[in-house]
Amino acid sequence: MVHSSLDLKKIFKHITDGVVRYMGFTTAIFFMLDKKRTRFEVKALTTRKGLLTLINTVGGISIKNFSIPAELTLNAAIRSAMNGQTVVVKTLEEIVYPLISKKRCADLQKLGKTKTLIILPLENDGEVIGGVFITSKQEEILEEELEMIKSFSHAASNAIKNADLHQQVKNAYEETRLSQEALHLSESKCSILFESIPDPVFILDKKTRHFLDCNKAALDRYGYTLKELKTKTPYDLHPVEDFAALDEHISNETDFSPHQYTQITKRGERLQVEIHSAPLEYEGEEAWISIIRDITLHKQAEAEIKRSHEELKKLAAHLQTIREEERTLVAYELHDDIGQGLSALKMDLYMLEEKFLKGENLSARFQKTKDLLDNMIQTIRKIYTDLRPTLLEHFSIKEVIEDHVDKFQDLTKIKSECEIDLGETRLEEGFSLALFRIVQEALNNVKWHSQATKVTVKLVKENNHIELKIEDNGIGIKVADLKRPSSFGIIGMRERASLLGGKLDVRAVPNKGTSVLVHFPL
Repeated sequence: MVHSSLDLKKIFKHITDGVVRYMGFTTAIFFMLDKKRTRFEVKALTTRKGLLTLINTVGGISIKNFSIPAELTLNAAIRSAMNGQTVVVKTLEEIVYPLISKKRCADLQKLGKTKTLIILPLENDGEVIGGVFITSKQEEILEEELEMIKSFSHAASNAIKNADLHQQVKNAYEETRLSQEALHLSESKCSILFESIPDPVFILDKKTRHFLDCNKAALDRYGYTLKELKTKTPYDLHPVEDFAALDEHISNETDFSPHQYTQITKRGERLQVEIHSAPLEYEGEEAWISIIRDITLHKQAEAEIKRSHEELKKLAAHLQTIREEERTLVAYELHDDIGQGLSALKMDLYMLEEKFLKGENLSARFQKTKDLLDNMIQTIRKIYTDLRPTLLEHFSIKEVIEDHVDKFQDLTKIKSECEIDLGETRLEEGFSLALFRIVQEALNNVKWHSQATKVTVKLVKENNHIELKIEDNGIGIKVADLKRPSSFGIIGMRERASLLGGKLDVRAVPNKGTSVLVHFPL
């Protein structure tokens, strides 16, 4: 059972006044089920000045005494509202016909110059027990405005749910402080919505362009007091380069679409924001209400994704180039070493055949042929090993990296040390291959770019992760080179680490060396 008390009516009246006074709508009416639950009756209403008299005298309708049967189901709009759905329509006929004739509906709609009508259901424990009916002269209702209206509806539902039916008769509004504590309702500025919105909200004087008011979220985010803000305009929160676009935005009375800007807080912090604005009437004056959404992190993530995408495109092109170069190299090695070796082997066989038939000594020729075959086998092994480190199929990652570091030292004459301690941890082949390729690429960078005399490779298990560190004492990579899109070696290492859930970090100190640090979770 839902009881309508004097105090609930006051709360509803505060809300209807707020919808019309502060949001600029033409009509706001609260309907609720009567005690017998047979009809929806008007409990509170507010219209723009003079409209109620026009409707009563010209339209011949008494809104205060108007009611709707609860069992009415022929009307699609009412059925939707009774199912708990928000209804937005363009004609009064869609809501009250057949209770009111189509002609009378059209006449009433002309009186209020109504372009859009809204019904928001009031629910208590999942049951529709009333509704808020709102009319507007606007062709379209902005999403932000609709959200504000829904907040009023939710506030009313909460008031009904939390009302003490037996104590509200005697001044329950002050005793329970529903409007301040449960609903954040303020007679001066509809703080039900205003203070509960997590995003900063500003009210701006349309003529002077000075701030008139703001919510607590705005004060917290921008670091100003309300007194300080009232001396400022939006231009004080924007860099100079945004002034032209901001001026056009404020001056445009038809474009209510969101706009993106840079804003500056009192502390000097630069924010990337999206501003949603709409006109409203504030204390009898024309004003703007603006909701500010901080999209700084979104913009940073967007830029990072774009940068990563560009890097991957260039890396893919680079890898394709390397693949073609490797194919060319393999082709040359097959031609120059194996192809020529096979030709020489064929000639040797003919000569051996000829000398055999003549009965000559074949020992020297046999030895030359075996040496040729040995060279060909070594060449094939080199090609195969370059394409894939076969040692990983037979040995641990510790043994393979140690072997590679030893060969690196022999080849480059750079003093190379290796420290590997993985305990009893056995790594999967794909994981081991990624570690080896990172070590291989890092040492290749040391060889060609570092001018180092010493390099250390360290691979250890730390708690629940694997840590790989390659450190040299060279000239140190430049910060600019780390960010270059063409730093394919570093990009490739970073992507290998990322694919296995790891993170790669390159640090450098000028003239003291470079370290490549990789963390892999287990």
